[in-house]
Amino acid sequence: AKRPDNVLESEKIRGTVHLAIGDNSHMGGKVSSDLHQDFIIPKPTLIFDGKKIMENGKLLV
Repeated sequence: AKRPDNVLESEKIRGTVHLAIGDNSHMGGKVSSDLHQDFIIPKPTLIFDGKKIMENGKLLV
């Protein structure tokens, strides 16, 4: 997949991590805020509880 300029598409690309902070009330959440920011991290390495679960965007588990 290409890296589109549209964050709604970008957050669905395999091998990325999507992190969002701020308001989530529009999705039924409990956080109401003037801010909602999305971040897309391409080719991340993720370690959870001491175990590497993703390296350079490739799922290991």
